Amino acid sequence: MRIGVVGTGRIGLMHARNLAQTTGVDEVVLMGRNQARLSVSVEHVCAAIQPDAPSALAGNLASRERAATVTSGVGLAEELAALDGVVVASSTNTHPAFALQIARAGVPSLVEKPLALDPEQLTALADQLDDIGTEVMVAFHRRYDPGHRLLRQRILAGDAGTVRAVTATEHDHLALPPEYVPTSGGIWLDMLIHDFDTIPWVTGQRVRSVWATGSVLDAPVHADYGDVDSALAVLVLSLELPPR
Repeated sequence: MRIGVVGTGRIGLMHARNLAQTTGVDEVVLMGRNQARLSVSVEHVCAAIQPDAPSALAGNLASRERAATVTSGVGLAEELAALDGVVVASSTNTHPAFALQIARAGVPSLVEKPLALDPEQLTALADQLDDIGTEVMVAFHRRYDPGHRLLRQRILAGDAGTVRAVTATEHDHLALPPEYVPTSGGIWLDMLIHDFDTIPWVTGQRVRSVWATGSVLDAPVHADYGDVDSALAVLVLSLELPPR
């Protein structure tokens, strides 16, 4: 397979690195507008590929110059016809346009969350993508994590007993680049959205009320854009007991 990655930021390069070490992926194509940055990104991804990857990937990695190469493309439109799939990891505010363009080209895609920042735009976009019919997956990856899936199964089967509280903690390992903050969508949509998706899914219960607060404790740039760098949300779930 030949997979494209739109976006050369931290998340885009993570996807490119992982794809380059995935069995069945023959080529990863980084796409962007700045050829110099693309060239640097290609070098970064190639340097990040682990020589001691799991044995299941050994064949792929041993011949990665041929079978899992990383190249740079000049742009999305020129590349789509030759791609088997695309990962969209660009700035959040560009997700809707890229999702539509790729879907209309008939290429399956994985789009980083959120799919759109505005609820009305999200609803309209979802309807458009349904009408087009091309596969589009939003990156709520925790629903596929074995630990989360097992916990959900145990709760829904009643094997975990009465769930009285769920605690989730999120943090970035590295500080966000200042230039990322204006287009990120904010901490609620860019990071905590994973918890807002996962907690109701794991427990099988809907959220009936939310209380939230936040502060700027580390990086003043967040305040410049109405964002916070430290946040707390309390989700009150429905009182329905899971089926037994």
